[in-house]
Amino acid sequence: MHVFRVAHSVSKRHGESYYAGPYSRWVEPALPEGTEKYLINPMGIDHSDFDEHRSPNECPTLRGIRPWEVCGLVSREALNKWFQGWRGLLARYGYRVYVFDVPKEYVRVGENGQCVFEISAATLVRTEEVTA
Repeated sequence: MHVFRVAHSVSKRHGESYYAGPYSRWVEPALPEGTEKYLINPMGIDHSDFDEHRSPNECPTLRGIRPWEVCGLVSREALNKWFQGWRGLLARYGYRVYVFDVPKEYVRVGENGQCVFEISAATLVRTEEVTA
């Protein structure tokens, strides 16, 4: 199945081989100046509600995220809805949409189109721009 993930185009989480997601702060190389102040912090606050943007740890279907999993969304439509109002800033600060092909047995689907998947089982199909 195809899984859609927003991640940075340059910065990776410390010690990882994949690009950092849009809520990650501790990355290398450092994110562009202003990313944390104008995107990560306010988007994190905006997405801390329990209805539309539950974290995997708060999602009763997912019940957490395992150390070898990363977050994604099950469609481009779900991604666009999840990041509604933030896509322009995501693009401005260097984020892209990574489309992966992942065997279904390595994907766990939660609410609101969110999923978690084993990045080691994923094959990158393409990257796309984050469109506003």
